[in-house]
Amino acid sequence: MDGLELIKIHNWTFDPVKKTLKPDITENNESQANVSEEVSLEAKQADLLLCLIQQTGQIVSRDMLLEQVWNNRYVDDTTINATVSRLRKLLGGAKYQYIKTHPKLGYSFCAEVDYIERPKTHYSTKEKILSLKAIKIYATIITVALFAIVTYLFSISQESDKTLLSKDVKIEPLTYMEGREYASALSGDGELLAFVHQIEMDDYANLVVQNLATSKYASVEPGHNASSPFWVSDSKGNTRLYYISGEENKCLIKRVYIDDNLNMRDRETIAHCAKDFTNSPIAVTKDQNYLYFVYYNEFPAPSVLKRKNLVSGEIKQITAPPTNYFGDYFFSLSPNEKYLVFERAHDNFLVNLMHLNLVTGELKTLLNDTGFVEGLVWLPSSDKLQYITQNFALKEFDIDDSSQTTIYQSNVHIEDMFLAENGELLISVGNRYHANVAALDLLTLENSVLVDSSFRDFDGTQPINADSTYFVSTRSGSYQIWRKDKDNKLTQLSKFTENSRIEELSISPSGKHIIFKRGIDLSLLSISSGEVTAIQQSNTTFSDTVWHCQDDGLFFVTAKKGTEWTLLSYNIVSKKFNKVARDVMSVAKDCYSNETFVALQDIPGVYLLKPDNSISTLPSGLYDKFVLANTEWAVGSEGFYHIDIDGHITHQSRDSKDSSLLLKIRDARFRVSNNLLIYNDVSHNNTYIGKITISN
Repeated sequence: MDGLELIKIHNWTFDPVKKTLKPDITENNESQANVSEEVSLEAKQADLLLCLIQQTGQIVSRDMLLEQVWNNRYVDDTTINATVSRLRKLLGGAKYQYIKTHPKLGYSFCAEVDYIERPKTHYSTKEKILSLKAIKIYATIITVALFAIVTYLFSISQESDKTLLSKDVKIEPLTYMEGREYASALSGDGELLAFVHQIEMDDYANLVVQNLATSKYASVEPGHNASSPFWVSDSKGNTRLYYISGEENKCLIKRVYIDDNLNMRDRETIAHCAKDFTNSPIAVTKDQNYLYFVYYNEFPAPSVLKRKNLVSGEIKQITAPPTNYFGDYFFSLSPNEKYLVFERAHDNFLVNLMHLNLVTGELKTLLNDTGFVEGLVWLPSSDKLQYITQNFALKEFDIDDSSQTTIYQSNVHIEDMFLAENGELLISVGNRYHANVAALDLLTLENSVLVDSSFRDFDGTQPINADSTYFVSTRSGSYQIWRKDKDNKLTQLSKFTENSRIEELSISPSGKHIIFKRGIDLSLLSISSGEVTAIQQSNTTFSDTVWHCQDDGLFFVTAKKGTEWTLLSYNIVSKKFNKVARDVMSVAKDCYSNETFVALQDIPGVYLLKPDNSISTLPSGLYDKFVLANTEWAVGSEGFYHIDIDGHITHQSRDSKDSSLLLKIRDARFRVSNNLLIYNDVSHNNTYIGKITISN
């Protein structure tokens, strides 16, 4: 169906373009709804009816309706029920003649449908004259529109000249401690700076408060993880710090009074936020009556945002992401305390920036598929935001007209913004860490370094012939794909001019092509020519990729369209996709046995994909593990491998459910290639909290 056809439903004709239902009335056939005139549907009624018809005979979940009909806006079940009920009343007939309810599952359209070609329109001479006049009018409109577009593009080019570069902006360091420093917050009087400090990645997150006048500092919870500082001052001038504590490795939200001499008193726990310690943000209203925080449910349930009344103790969940989402994470409360902006992560690893009106409950999407932002703050007017992209650009977003402006383009890593009351911006400056590409020999269990440097080298992989190592590096100043030959010769293969993150390299069997992700886009690199080709499919996002072991022109990719995950194959010559299996979220291949294994959505374990493309009914390994992407699991000649959130990589043989610990790494992703477990050997760089002033 192309969306322009009419749809015949029993005694009705549905026009999805005009959003109307026209009864078919003959001498012996009365409309079931006892109406004789065309019925105009409300927009949501027409959208819901079309959504159900397009899935005729299949159950459409409430989550799918929320996504496709209500565009991921939060609406309660009552709204959906009322829309379905109204449609049934309009269509008439028996209760389930058209739309059937499946308790706790959703709805299905159960009437027969036929698609009718829309009648061609025949014009009279007068109408043709009017049509010609209309064409002239449209031509004028198009001319004006083109002029407006050219003017707009010119304004953009002029505006880009106003973008501040690193040479234009002076950053004043506020901290000087060895190690990584991030997640800063400045007290209202500008005297006390709170930030998180880590010397090494394995060390606990030490929440530090520093008096900027005296440079003295003190740990808020010595010996424990602590993060997410948020300052509030009461009417008496007392300064209170709210923060997340990892005492006993739980996620607790606490508060404590701190004076200028860094004395602390009246420490208390006010909320629980998860089973384990997290670095999620928190926010507190100026009157200290309400606390906002992220609550992490047990996987696979998504994380949500909650609000606690600190007077009554009542806790209310204020967001409800669909079940096919990882959930709601990073957020910021507006200065007027009426709005929340937060990140909502799909299970395909794309991220939307959402806007919640706390007064009306209205939820809307500000930005689609942004990737995780590196920092997010409101401007004092509460109608504009500033955020840092993964390319280290500081952007301003106007909520009223959805316009964006690049204010500052940094040439170094910046993250974790805090906007002080005097307009100064605090950021964490510097690359978080450097990394070598390391490997564990799965036969001898010996460690080695494949690529080492003082830069960030990561995501290493090897072709089957193992004559070279391919990896991503920032050694040239931006993310690029590199090759290291057996004679240690280094070659930069990609020549990207924009500093977009590159990851998840997958090298073809002969080493002629590399599939990789750049931002959220899937691309193919020809190693001989350097040509990069985008791989796209309409309304589809891609996750895992793995090459066919014997075919240099064919690879598997997991794809999500709507709410459905599918395993596809892609031929790089014909540039065509073929559907392999449904409900597959992750895929990995063992080229020693030429076997393919898949992971299914919300089902633990990995399963064998049979030669006929059917999936085994019983898991083959990782029986109690929920795996989301093949950077966290792999299969090799010696069995299955898995990494947990703490970086522990375990091995499980194919004939046992027992697992043994292989090693612990600091970066929770790895690859298995040629009996090598290749991983990122990460160490902290020194970063600092810096202050910049940007005038608009």
